[in-house]
Amino acid sequence: MAPEYPMAHIDPVAVFESSFHSMFLEIFNNESVSEYFGFWRISPFHSADGMPGWYLWFQEKPGVYGLFVEDAVCLYGDEKSDNPPSFVAGRIRIMYYPDVEEEVFETFSWFEKIALMGPFFDATGTPTAEGRQHMDESFFTVGHMDSLLTVDGSLLEFVCTAPQTWVDLRPEGLVLNDPEGRPFQALQPGERDRDVPGWRLSRFLFDKIVSGFCYCRKCAPKQADMYEFEMPEFSVDPKARARESFALALSGYQLQVVFPPAVGLAFDSRELYQEMNWCRELPDGPFPRKTPIRRVQTWSGNGHELSKPGDFDWWGIKSLHFHDHGGRLCACYKDH
Repeated sequence: MAPEYPMAHIDPVAVFESSFHSMFLEIFNNESVSEYFGFWRISPFHSADGMPGWYLWFQEKPGVYGLFVEDAVCLYGDEKSDNPPSFVAGRIRIMYYPDVEEEVFETFSWFEKIALMGPFFDATGTPTAEGRQHMDESFFTVGHMDSLLTVDGSLLEFVCTAPQTWVDLRPEGLVLNDPEGRPFQALQPGERDRDVPGWRLSRFLFDKIVSGFCYCRKCAPKQADMYEFEMPEFSVDPKARARESFALALSGYQLQVVFPPAVGLAFDSRELYQEMNWCRELPDGPFPRKTPIRRVQTWSGNGHELSKPGDFDWWGIKSLHFHDHGGRLCACYKDH
């Protein structure tokens, strides 16, 4: 017989979704706040299997970001699953849908560009429900974010992982048909089909999300650590099978932001999960886990270059104050 305790049936996906939902709601309900941080529009959605996600538009970007919750799990502080869970860990896949006039559009693969201009996308520049269901999940992926939360949704750690450049090669080249059905050589054998600046695109979004949490929770990071790892390039054959190799000596980056323990929490999350071990409880992502990672820099306190994207400063955000101009959105994020 299963043990009985009040928090036995925690839904980790619901905890994860609620934490992000409350942050977005507070940001978009105050025009001064959303304008300061550059949040422009938001559109929540659920995948065909019920997993939550959000499309986000920012003032500085002509394209659209997609945040897809891939998974969320309960973790146990004492490593005994017969006790109530202490944490929830979740993974978000970061997508970027470029504007066709944007320079970065040309760095995406031929099939991504074709999909973007086809019926799988609507006038907002985001996938339709059918498009989300039928497009390959690797399309438009630029990185991912892992989050460690308390069971009540307080943020403890945030990790962004992405390649500096995401490279797909076509060893045999690529032949496509033009709109009239005539074949043409899109890529010569060995040419790059994808050359996407994954870290630059992912880091922009990560800055925004961390800034949003810092403002809404009135908190500041305890520490931030930057890591580097070897990132493979992917050789794609005509049957869309990918093979990893490290001939191009590419790099990937991982940025871990650690927050102080939540009020009432008796221990620091890092006392239980050293070196981001909690991330290993989540499903494998597109980045090699066996590749050693190297710590390249650490920040704590004030005045750190990495913590200042544009005019933002993670350590100073908790002190910001904005006048309330009245709610613009209801709980569904829609203008009324």
